[in-house]
Amino acid sequence: NTQPYQRYVDQIDVAGHVTQRTVLYDDGTSWTAKFALSGGQVVSYELDSFDAAGRQVGQSFFNADGTPLGH
Repeated sequence: NTQPYQRYVDQIDVAGHVTQRTVLYDDGTSWTAKFALSGGQVVSYELDSFDAAGRQVGQSFFNADGTPLGH
């Protein structure tokens, strides 16, 4: 198959909220978002990026609206 693909893997808490999402790409790279929730709403999240060998190559922190944390 020559079509590119992505696989989404979510971790869900007992209330049904997504607490973590990992996206795996066909080239072996991936990223993982870890969500901080308050009252069922995302208040901030950590985004970690990984290369095809599984080495972490990036880490960023964001507010729920996507702006960098602390801004």
